[in-house]
Amino acid sequence: MIMRSKTIGDRHAKGSTIRNRKAQRGSSVLIIFTLLACMAIIVVANSTTLALLKQELRTTDQKQQQRYEQSPRH
Repeated sequence: MIMRSKTIGDRHAKGSTIRNRKAQRGSSVLIIFTLLACMAIIVVANSTTLALLKQELRTTDQKQQQRYEQSPRH
C-alpha cells in the first residue's frame, strides 16, 4: 500500500473546493430570495388589480341599475 503525503497543493485544492461550494450555496440562496421577491411583487400587483376591477364592476353595476330604473317599462 502506497501512502501519499498531503502536500500544500492538496490542502489548497480542498480549501478551494469548500469555498466554491459555499459560494454556490450563497448564489443559490440569493436566486431563491430574488424569485420569492418577484413572486411577492406579482401577488401584490394582482391583488391591487383585482381590487380596482371589483370597484369598477360595482360602479358599472350601479350605473346599469340607475338606467334600468329610469327606462320606461314595456
